[in-house]
Amino acid sequence: MALPERESPQGPSAPPASERCSRKGRPGFTIVELLVVIVVIAILATITIVAYNGIQQRAQTAAYASAADEIDKQIMLQFAQGDGPTFLEGVGGENSAAASVCIGVAEDFPATADFAKGECRKDTQADGTVTSFTVDPALEAHITQAGIQLPKGLPTVKMTIPGSDSIVSRGFVMTVASGAPIWMVWLTPDMSSCSRGAGEFSYAIAQIKDDPALVQQYTDQYGPNWETVITGGGDLCILPFDVN
Repeated sequence: MALPERESPQGPSAPPASERCSRKGRPGFTIVELLVVIVVIAILATITIVAYNGIQQRAQTAAYASAADEIDKQIMLQFAQGDGPTFLEGVGGENSAAASVCIGVAEDFPATADFAKGECRKDTQADGTVTSFTVDPALEAHITQAGIQLPKGLPTVKMTIPGSDSIVSRGFVMTVASGAPIWMVWLTPDMSSCSRGAGEFSYAIAQIKDDPALVQQYTDQYGPNWETVITGGGDLCILPFDVN
């Protein structure tokens, strides 16, 4: 009677010893090769992040430009219908002679990590003093009564100016002063566009560039990228309402 063949100690599927030896002899990645791969991945990740941030900034700027046009149309319509004085009546309360308030209603500005409910902008000065801009009850009532539908969900924009203010903003501020134009003010994440408004920082930079001595001064103080440094990369946009 023939006895069954015994299985190899390595199991029925174990490769021959010669093949195992040849696998062990194959060279792996060297440390230099691994470092090169890591560096390449890091460079690609950096390029991707920069590209994404650029796309995000352009999208935020476009959203604010579109919203500025829509708000301008809605408020100008109130004046065209003869409701302008009523629309602004009582805005600012006791400070109605000169007031800066958020354009919208409280529900447009929910509480977040950066803001309390009803806040649309906070300016922090170098000494730590904080100025908050909030929804005005009178303007909120006028907007609700007139049935004005304002853009919602605008992104939060942050700007830090070294040695000066830092600004956190979401939405638009209306500045009302007795005997002065009515202004709409907002922060844009880059200096590419203020829609139909004027960029305060863009204007300031243009004034500096007209004076070579000032250009040299800012270059010495902040380096060759002084424009981005002193503005935080963004712009403060101002649009007057032509109500005359």
